[in-house]
Amino acid sequence: MIRIIINKAVTNEGRIMLTNQEDYGLQLQPDLLLKNSIADKNAPFLMNVSKNVIEVDPKEQFVIFLSLSTNIGFKQEFKGMKKCVMRNVLVLKTNSTAFWCLPLEIIVIFVKQPEMKEL
Repeated sequence: MIRIIINKAVTNEGRIMLTNQEDYGLQLQPDLLLKNSIADKNAPFLMNVSKNVIEVDPKEQFVIFLSLSTNIGFKQEFKGMKKCVMRNVLVLKTNSTAFWCLPLEIIVIFVKQPEMKEL
């Protein structure tokens, strides 16, 4: 399980560091197994991964970028929300074949922004 904690006051983006364990290079296409939908009124955010093909050398590390966007279908209020947990499966494909399926858990922590005071 890949667990990412995102502080909502600071960022809408997370990074996943992985390593190619194979003895050969790969061209990986990241995606999410379950599609996000604005029709899901219980999900305050939509998860997106960068769709760019990643060239990975043998035995090398690589990074996948994940971003959150506001779900316009979300009908509840954010007030009083302390955290939100979303689960999905990160899929890495090569030549249209699923290469890795990694469970993904995103925990969004809501932090109150400090108030601006005039001097």
